[in-house]
Amino acid sequence: MNERLEQLKKQAVNHAEEVFDYHGKDYREIVMEKFAELIVKECVEIVDDEGCGEGGSIRAIEKIKQHFRS
Repeated sequence: MNERLEQLKKQAVNHAEEVFDYHGKDYREIVMEKFAELIVKECVEIVDDEGCGEGGSIRAIEKIKQHFRS
């Protein structure tokens, strides 16, 4: 796993440790959901920074956000 993914994984674990309460979601589920959320957020930021030309990046960002919105 590359360094950036390791950093995102650590952030996900830290988040799970903050919110886990034994009465809700499974600890692993919390980690995996947060990890996925952080990856998607990073992808959106990359698309936003790089652009796709003629409004493509705006459409891509909105489509990704909508797809993963809870």
